[in-house]
Amino acid sequence: SLCLLIVIIYIYLTTNSTDLINLVNNQPIWINVLFFLGIGVKVPIWPLYYWLTKTHVEASSFFSIYLSGFLVKTAIYLFVFFYNYFNTILLDSIFIIFIMMGVIDSSIKMWHQIDVKKLIAYTTVQEMNILFLPLFWNNDSTELLVSLFIITHCLLSTLLFFSVDILIKRFHTRTVTNIQGIIQVMPIFGMCMLITLLLFTGLPFTIKFFLEISIFNFLINMNLELTLLIIFVANWIGLLGFSKIWFNLLFGKPNNRLVYDLTVRESIIYFISFIILIFINYFI
Repeated sequence: SLCLLIVIIYIYLTTNSTDLINLVNNQPIWINVLFFLGIGVKVPIWPLYYWLTKTHVEASSFFSIYLSGFLVKTAIYLFVFFYNYFNTILLDSIFIIFIMMGVIDSSIKMWHQIDVKKLIAYTTVQEMNILFLPLFWNNDSTELLVSLFIITHCLLSTLLFFSVDILIKRFHTRTVTNIQGIIQVMPIFGMCMLITLLLFTGLPFTIKFFLEISIFNFLINMNLELTLLIIFVANWIGLLGFSKIWFNLLFGKPNNRLVYDLTVRESIIYFISFIILIFINYFI
């Protein structure tokens, strides 16, 4: 926020207004840097994302839903809205390097997480960094793809954090080693979580699968080598690490602890969420 405030003050002092159009092709480089950092912290980009993982771990599940489902997405909106006013080819190349480091770093860290909330936080970091890339080659089609991806990710990440809240209420822990065999102990909840995971990981013929294919197809036309690296890191290393932990929770050996399954209220929330996702998948 301080970085963005400095940019606004500079605009006002140099143009006597807060109209961004006055700075097109005339802004100094440090304005671009402050703008990118100010929005990048909120997205967040590497190496400025550690506040997000720490916040998710310490905050309540419902605040995590707000943080991942709304606050992070507003930063992407700001970037789409303002980026045309702050655009230099040299800085684009530098920013892309930071974004790639974020994708690689978050994907690798998914392999050794023991806190499921922290695992979801790293998936948010990974996907939000990937979404930054098509915005550097900004056009109407990429903005539409990014918007649909953000809506889908908002719903799915909300469901994941809601699932974590259910786990905490039943098992009083989020540690992967203390929760095993959910689908045997809580079959209805286990099936709901399995469906959520399949949708989140981009099961073929789902909305996220088509959106990822469209985004990667666009990126291939822009930079083939960069896109192949992203596909390998995100859809191979990251996806395997993410799925390994969740499927251990679902299908591991249960600890024989008796817990109650989904309540009516929780079942209704899952049902409504799945209906919305089906609507987005087949009618948008």
